[in-house]
Amino acid sequence: STIYPMLKVLAEEEKVLSQVEYVGKKKKEVFSITDKGREEFNAWIKSPTGSEIPRNEFLLKIFFVTDSDEIARLFLERLEKIEKTFEAYKAIEKRLEGLGDSPRKAIRLKALRYGMAHLALEIQWLKEGI
Repeated sequence: STIYPMLKVLAEEEKVLSQVEYVGKKKKEVFSITDKGREEFNAWIKSPTGSEIPRNEFLLKIFFVTDSDEIARLFLERLEKIEKTFEAYKAIEKRLEGLGDSPRKAIRLKALRYGMAHLALEIQWLKEGI
């Protein structure tokens, strides 16, 4: 929900260009990065990683909920969501593995598998909690 408003801001800052294309009769807005945008992106890549404090609505809810049926519902709902995400990641992994060898392929697989490891741990934790 924040991507398109941010693209509009980046366009106003001349960091991306917006071009309207038509697919059949449907209007489609395509964005591309400008030199100014690429400079800022490269500066961001080279800057130190900031602190990351993840927000997790699920954990907040289970912290406060007292009804055992509601806790079970929350766990099952979260498990279903995380398992779907894990399956989507596996599909991406399969597509990446099918690409030719390149240094970017290796690092993308590494990043993807990092996320998959977190999801697998959460799936195990949720199943134990149910």
